[in-house]
Order: sequence, then structure tokens, then C-alpha cells
Amino acid sequence: MVASDWGKFVVRLKRLRNLILNGNRSGVIMNLTGDRRVLDAILDKAEDFLANDLPVDLGNPSEPTPDFRVVEHPWVEKAREDMLKSNPVRDEGIVVSTQVAYVGEGGRMYDVGEQVKGSTSVVSHYLTTGYMWDVIRAKVSKVINL
Repeated sequence: MVASDWGKFVVRLKRLRNLILNGNRSGVIMNLTGDRRVLDAILDKAEDFLANDLPVDLGNPSEPTPDFRVVEHPWVEKAREDMLKSNPVRDEGIVVSTQVAYVGEGGRMYDVGEQVKGSTSVVSHYLTTGYMWDVIRAKVSKVINL
């Protein structure tokens, strides 16, 4: 439904939001998972949040919700900047004390929306479980006597 009728999906989400935020609060359910000690420690705060802090109105309901499949979400650019400041992209090597290690490189093989044939999956599976194992892993193991 989302792919075929985005507008109808947005309307359903808005109705759900209004039921949760503007409806009867006694029907709100919060699901918490944790051990007994953690749940006992946060129970009062969770009940206070439901009673007092849960927002009632998220803005003007007549304002259309952006389609974030085609429009960048408002916080993405700031998050990207923060991530690059705190952990800049760089080449990285990890030393592992094993006799056999694997090195891989990833990248985009297909454009977004490109149709990929089923035969691609067959070839990928063969390379991963057949060729890579038999030709590389097995031969390397024999050479270094694993």
C-alpha cells in the first residue's frame, strides 16, 4: 500500500497519531522490557511521562507530511555533520591474530530502482559458498596446514 498510494498511507498515520495523542489517555499502552530491577527503577518516570509529558498536538494537522523518500529529513544534514566531526571517514585496518583472515570491500553494484535478475542471486550464492570457499579458503588452509 505504501508504494502504490503514499497519500492514503499518510492519512492513516495521521488518524492513528490523533487517536494516540488526542484521544483518551487511559487507553495508552507503553511496552517496556527489562529485568525487574530496571523496570522498578523506571516505572514512576514512565507513568509520569504518560500522564504529563506525552505531547497532545504535534503541529498543524492540515500541513502535509513530507514524503521523506524524495525529500531529505530535516535532521539528516546536522547528523551527518556531527558524525563526520566525531568520527571522520578514514581507511582502517584491524589486526587479528589468526592464521586466516578475510578482507572485503563494499560498494554499490546497482543503481537505486534498477531491476536485478534472479540469476544474479544464483551467481552471488555460488561465488560465496562455492568458489570463495573451495578455491580460496580451502587452498589457503592446505598451504598453511590448518
